[in-house]
Amino acid sequence: MANKLLECSVFEPSDEMRQGTIIKFDTENEDEKLGIIVTADCDIAQNKHGRYLSYCNIITLDSYIRNYFIQKKCQKKIVEKLKSLKSQIQDFLHRELSDSAFEQLLQYDKETLKKIINKNSLINEILVVKPFCQKTEFSIGDYIVICNQKRKEFENEVKNFPGDKFFIANIPDPESTNEGFVVNLRRIKEIKRDDISVRYFGSIPSCFVLGKLNSPYKEKLAQALGCMFSDLGLSVDYENERNNIISKISGDYVK
Repeated sequence: MANKLLECSVFEPSDEMRQGTIIKFDTENEDEKLGIIVTADCDIAQNKHGRYLSYCNIITLDSYIRNYFIQKKCQKKIVEKLKSLKSQIQDFLHRELSDSAFEQLLQYDKETLKKIINKNSLINEILVVKPFCQKTEFSIGDYIVICNQKRKEFENEVKNFPGDKFFIANIPDPESTNEGFVVNLRRIKEIKRDDISVRYFGSIPSCFVLGKLNSPYKEKLAQALGCMFSDLGLSVDYENERNNIISKISGDYVK
């Protein structure tokens, strides 16, 4: 653990349970070990939480990269590749392909593809994407092949956290040497206030207080949570029309 804790500090005996309090569970599931209280301070102070506190899971940055970031990026990239590939094949064949016909085409071996598509570049693209079409879980090796990114590009992508994720550099856990944690703001759970132990002696309770998020990070977490739930989604048709117009207009500036 880094010597200097910026966002977090140890929970002192004189501290009260508040928003930003970090809790730890006695479980073997690494992605379920840590949580952070997100119930508003005013609700806790005025006892409006009905004995239950809301918390969000905290996972390590390594787990976020492997189990969330890579999975989402690979799935998105494969969809993009298949859409582009289908369009190229239709242009080559000079006819429309139904989704089922395109899916069937992806199952053919190289020799069969040569009889249908006499273009090596298209055949090679099919053979590259084919092994990933039925995958539900992707490795870092898959990501490298699918996304074809260099180290710097990869780092920049990881740094660009979505609005429903919040980064914490270090957490005051004497049993951990991990650096880098991510709060999953969409994964909100509840726990009874009485089930959280502030201090423990002897055997470890099922859930106990570990630390607290300091200002202004505590307020920033609350802001991120509020922004996520107040964000308004717009239709796909609107986004497609927006992208088409932007492409058309911006294309007049840069050829």
